[in-house]
Amino acid sequence: GDYIGITLPRGSRQIVAIFGILFAGAAYVPIGITQPNERRSKIYSQIGIKHIISDLWAIEECSLRGEEVTVLDLDLGITHEQMLEKIVTISPYDSAYIIMTSGTTGVPKGVEIMHTSAINTCMDLNEKYSINDEDTVLMVSAIDFDLSVYDIFGILHAGGTIVTASEDNYRNPDEWLKLIDDYKVTIWDSVPILFDMLVTMTEGKNRKLPFRIVMLSGDWIALDLPGRFYNISAKKDSVVVAMGGATEVSIWSNHIDVPRIIPKEWISIPY
Repeated sequence: GDYIGITLPRGSRQIVAIFGILFAGAAYVPIGITQPNERRSKIYSQIGIKHIISDLWAIEECSLRGEEVTVLDLDLGITHEQMLEKIVTISPYDSAYIIMTSGTTGVPKGVEIMHTSAINTCMDLNEKYSINDEDTVLMVSAIDFDLSVYDIFGILHAGGTIVTASEDNYRNPDEWLKLIDDYKVTIWDSVPILFDMLVTMTEGKNRKLPFRIVMLSGDWIALDLPGRFYNISAKKDSVVVAMGGATEVSIWSNHIDVPRIIPKEWISIPY
């Protein structure tokens, strides 16, 4: 029932921290390493956070020593002899996570989501698009952005694989292409601008992209972007899914499969 903050650099260790928190029956609150100290303090007091999970690098980089919360070192937690004996039983209606949005007043606004709401979205998409244990996603979204919820829980629910970006490569499409090749990535899920960067890099290299599903959301999608992908897609049945929905509706609430030939009357990708 506690709210536990996570301030860690990008990578698989964030997912370890998330599952540790959830297995203990708590809810996780991702707080990015780039957040100013004053904003972090506002988040702690607004939500009632008393503990955050971090590591030595983030503790030093973000000046977390002396904060008004207890900072737990992830590395010490992983190597500690005292282990959680069993996963704590919780209700589907308990809180799974809180994602902070900017808020129109400048004061951080916490969006609190129940387990049942988030998993409903994940399972629905897995069913719609036949996501399975042969699928792999490259996770480029930060954990304080709710696209990451599907990347983690949707893919793992289907038995698939997550490839995590790092602080060094999460905005480097050349590095993405290497990861996509090395790990045979089949699903892309991001805001449109990041996918545009990847498509532009791929076009420059005169090669194909292997995705069978591309999920784009969080911003306006350029009218030509889906077609540019279809032109370099390695799969004849690949699909671009344009999605939308506020954080409050558990990731997404609407979607449309973008056709390979855009109707002439479209002035934008429908939302």
